[in-house]
Amino acid sequence: LDLVLSLEVPHEVIIDRIKGRWTHLPSGRIYHTEFNPPKVSGVDDVTGEALIQREDDKPEFVKQRLEEYTSITDPLKGFYDDLEILQVFHGTESNEIWPRVHKYLQNYLTALSGPF
Repeated sequence: LDLVLSLEVPHEVIIDRIKGRWTHLPSGRIYHTEFNPPKVSGVDDVTGEALIQREDDKPEFVKQRLEEYTSITDPLKGFYDDLEILQVFHGTESNEIWPRVHKYLQNYLTALSGPF
């Protein structure tokens, strides 16, 4: 293992995003009140059936899952940081983080094998 990437997003941002997620269970289609809203609020675009918010998408459950995730990953990040192979990227949106990750990986791979 030569490189570990960690994408760091504030927990409150993750919780806010998940609060807006609604699912059509039979099909698995996912909507979001802000980023991908259904044509009619609370209704699946294809079938007209009701959308639900999954129990595990509710803020109290998400917060608990994030706490568990942190308790498991923090020691790993410390281990990889000690090995000097951890690269951390902070942000709140994929269009903000991805360009930095992409540029870093291009530079990293170029350093390993030359321009591609």
